Amino acid sequence: VGTEIGGTLAFVLTGHLTKLTNMVFDRFSRTAGRKKLTQKDLDGAKQSAIIIGGFFSGAVFAWGLIKQFPGFLKFGTFSTMGALFGLLLIWQDRKALGAWWDKEDGELCSIDSLETTCE
Repeated sequence: VGTEIGGTLAFVLTGHLTKLTNMVFDRFSRTAGRKKLTQKDLDGAKQSAIIIGGFFSGAVFAWGLIKQFPGFLKFGTFSTMGALFGLLLIWQDRKALGAWWDKEDGELCSIDSLETTCE
């Protein structure tokens, strides 16, 4: 991983860690007036925690994968990453691509907060 990617990743993680830290200190600090957390604050904290947790779980998964299959670093690493990113982009752009796999009776399925639902 180059310094540009590592720097960007460090920036994202430190930004979310800073957001969580400020929120906790504002909640318990007398100087800040022991600010009550709003629903918006809690939603932001949940999003930051998911991003930080996703990073660390991805790092642990990669470590376990390399430990289990040491030859994976020599062959297949970037091909696998490319295939996964390609599938992710296709899934994200499914509406623009026609989303034939997400249609029921010729209509796109609606997307709710949990997942795709076809009614």
